[in-house]
Amino acid sequence: MAVNGPTILSLGDRTTLTASNGISENTLVSALGRLNYSFKGKYLLTATVRQDGSSRFGTNNRSKTFGSIAAGWLLSEEGFIKNVDFISSAKIRGSYGTTGSNGIPDFIARPSLNPVDQAFGSRLVKGVYNGDPGNNNLTWETSKKLDIGFDLSFMKNRINLVFDYYNNETTDLLLSRSLPLSSGFAGTLTNIGSMRNSGFEITLNANVVQSNEFSVTLGGNVTKNKQEVLSLGGANELFNFFGALRTVVGGELQQIRGTKAIGVVQAGDVLPAQPTAVPGDIKFEDFDGNGTIGDFLSKDGQLVGDPNLDLIYGLNASIRYKNFELFTLLQGQSGGSVYDFYLCQVGTDAQGVNLSKEFWYDGRYVSPSQTGDGKTPRAGALLATGGAAGVGFVSSLGVQKTNYLRVRNITLSYNIPSGFSEKYRIRNARLFTSIENLYTFTKFIGGNPDARRNSIGGPGLIGGSRLSGTSDGRELALTSVPSLPLPRTWTVGLTFSF
Repeated sequence: MAVNGPTILSLGDRTTLTASNGISENTLVSALGRLNYSFKGKYLLTATVRQDGSSRFGTNNRSKTFGSIAAGWLLSEEGFIKNVDFISSAKIRGSYGTTGSNGIPDFIARPSLNPVDQAFGSRLVKGVYNGDPGNNNLTWETSKKLDIGFDLSFMKNRINLVFDYYNNETTDLLLSRSLPLSSGFAGTLTNIGSMRNSGFEITLNANVVQSNEFSVTLGGNVTKNKQEVLSLGGANELFNFFGALRTVVGGELQQIRGTKAIGVVQAGDVLPAQPTAVPGDIKFEDFDGNGTIGDFLSKDGQLVGDPNLDLIYGLNASIRYKNFELFTLLQGQSGGSVYDFYLCQVGTDAQGVNLSKEFWYDGRYVSPSQTGDGKTPRAGALLATGGAAGVGFVSSLGVQKTNYLRVRNITLSYNIPSGFSEKYRIRNARLFTSIENLYTFTKFIGGNPDARRNSIGGPGLIGGSRLSGTSDGRELALTSVPSLPLPRTWTVGLTFSF
């Protein structure tokens, strides 16, 4: 089928070269209104209403109206606060509003055709088949957010504190629903389910030392989040990536499921559930207590982690002495995990390759007199343990914590004195050097702890739902190809203006 649009040209062997092109478009139409009101400069009110229409949704529900209202009270303008010397300013605020998301592919609400090649004798014929039934009722994913907080400044604004509590509930989640195979379709996108994110954010900045020649400024922020899936459109569980990732009502998005490794078999161990195990093999938990070890899809499979972060934080410091200034920024996170299929399936000695010395070699069990660290099995144990069931290939062995503290930036600068600059008719001259991503403190193996793999399939395809109901194409908890570490960049520069 010819598609009008830009042509993609490549160099290569014309007999084997393949090329493709495509075109897509979407339209967003919005109307916005806002009202601001202030009484005596200390009672503040803002109200907003907007209507959005997107061509990505079904013809029945393309438009939706959203709104918000926010109020603030400047306590520092009240008499009982003005007399408190160490308080520079104080404000209490709150807001509630709704927003929408249309982050889905173009034309997905419409029925679509997929191309297919078919042989008739020795002749290749190109055709199409029904790809997606479409959904005329598809509409906006909606978030309802409540925010309550306060801003405080002390000691002539040398210390500033900002606190926020938030509760964000998202409804009409845009997820894919599996369809019966008798329909001729694997599935279709629809609005199902809801989830909640709640927590708090704190930001603190302080001018610790402040003088004409010397100053020290410190700052930091921390966010704590709790996530809960409230509904999955009638289903109790949502399955991803062959069932290794699970979203359960009452839990968090994309929790990790697998058999749980609890150590390394030692000489003299009696394991009724693993009668053929030898010293150095991996020891698994008999979760259902039936006397045998099953794979991750059996009742021995359990939740062994999730990708959702408990804490996200940052720290910054600035030290200035005369014309020199040193700035440092640190960033970190904790509480999340990721399923690294590469470590426990592809890059292992069980497959004839051992691409992680740290994971599969350091601390390895060698003999009864060299038992290692009690966590790293003998060579080839992953393939042997569990026999044909391959229990260890989808297990807690592949779960990695994504905790880290990263030295994000260090910058040293020198502000060239104005007298020297003016001599050459330049202004604001500054010489600097900086390093990005100097070092990351982490136990994560293999590149960037933040990297994730895109979904490799939808409902009915590789990685899709194993059960009828719903499936989600976003693989938040999976990495199966080693990612590159963030590059360390050193920069030297000079800035000035005329």
